[in-house]
Amino acid sequence: MNTQKANKKTKDKDVEVIAKKLHSAALGIAENEGYTAITISRAAEVGGVPLGDAIYLYPSVTHLLSGLFNSIDKQILESLNLNPLEGDEVREKLFELMMRHFDTIQTTRGGFLAIINHLYKDPLNLAIFSTKFLQMLTWFLDVSGATSTGLAKNLQVKALGVIYLFTLNSWKHDDTEDLSKTMATLDRALCEAEKLAKFLK
Repeated sequence: MNTQKANKKTKDKDVEVIAKKLHSAALGIAENEGYTAITISRAAEVGGVPLGDAIYLYPSVTHLLSGLFNSIDKQILESLNLNPLEGDEVREKLFELMMRHFDTIQTTRGGFLAIINHLYKDPLNLAIFSTKFLQMLTWFLDVSGATSTGLAKNLQVKALGVIYLFTLNSWKHDDTEDLSKTMATLDRALCEAEKLAKFLK
């Protein structure tokens, strides 16, 4: 039994390593060659991953991007174990959580910009990833302590989506080292939402 558990841990670790290599490769390709240059075979080549392993893990570019976005969520959620959110208000926690998100994608800014800009022009993939986007917004609210349910929760998610996209646009044009422009935009948007809709309870 212990041997089986050890083998499973090793296998999981191997999959994680392969995934990270492919994610990094996809971001690099997007930044240096453009989004349309991303293929599984190209990512495998750049990432130094056997093609069979790459295709087994990610059968398509859509699967690869989904894995990439999941890895961003995972990094943020894992950060909570070492550094729990501070503040008593939902707005304060949302601000910190969302800035962790932008800080994370900032580390590979060029690649993410290329991917995001392309998704705006690709209705099919945009529709596919809209579900993942809504899931991200939902756990943002849950982790921050928002307690609404039903219709009120749906309205919260939609409102937060507007705030996120507004802040994302600011991040895309933010040339400061500490993302101060992005922080200012997010802070203003959350404050206005709290004043106008009182959806942050």
